[in-house]
Amino acid sequence: MTEHTTRRYVHRGSDLSRIISISDGLFATVLTLLVLEVRLPETAMNADAVEAMLLLWPKLFSYLLTFMVAGTYWVAHHYDFQHIRRYDGRLQWMNLMFLMCIGLLPASTAWIGRAEGTRVLAWTVYALNMALAGVMLAAVWGYAVARRAVDPQLHPRLVRYVGLRHVVAPAVFLVSIGVAIVAPSPAAFVTPLLISPLQRLLSRLHMDQVTPSDADEEDTASAAGFHDLLWRLVSLLPVIGFVGWSLWLWLVAAAD
Repeated sequence: MTEHTTRRYVHRGSDLSRIISISDGLFATVLTLLVLEVRLPETAMNADAVEAMLLLWPKLFSYLLTFMVAGTYWVAHHYDFQHIRRYDGRLQWMNLMFLMCIGLLPASTAWIGRAEGTRVLAWTVYALNMALAGVMLAAVWGYAVARRAVDPQLHPRLVRYVGLRHVVAPAVFLVSIGVAIVAPSPAAFVTPLLISPLQRLLSRLHMDQVTPSDADEEDTASAAGFHDLLWRLVSLLPVIGFVGWSLWLWLVAAAD
């Protein structure tokens, strides 16, 4: 008689291609749907150019903010699954919950782009959506680490750093809710700009110990610092353009 090796159905494996494919497909769909909300409201049809652009600005800002943050989530997800070596049913489910939160972003983004009298409530819903997505992404990595499903060659310091880095964005968005409630102003909307500097600070604090080979690479990078800065600016050209356009728009509106 054949001896059974397990008493229940177990779903696990090492082929992550389907998990990665559905994740990439959903991100592509969500990032495409975001732009559908970037259109002039009907009230702007008879307005002059500056007034029409002022009416369009909240939609463009919410589109840019969501695209940038969701993009960082996609990059982080891509990094995670470069180093996750196997999965089980729970990891699959946690990844699906992360994708569910990402799938809600077009709706919550549209609300902050339209809301007038309910801007604080709209931002609260949006920030909770972003925070929950970040928490689920951190949970995916944390679970994979706990189950020893990540590449064993990764340095423990790097493993901890990745987990802490995942927590930065959710924490900033939760703080932004408090800012929106206490001081209902554009301050809450710019709070997410703290995410990148905080992640860089975390990198400096947590990844300060490098191997000799890393140090050599660091010296090379320092020698090419100007070029690195140049390419960094090029990679942010759309954001820089939006900031410049916003400043020009506000100056023109103030002059009128």
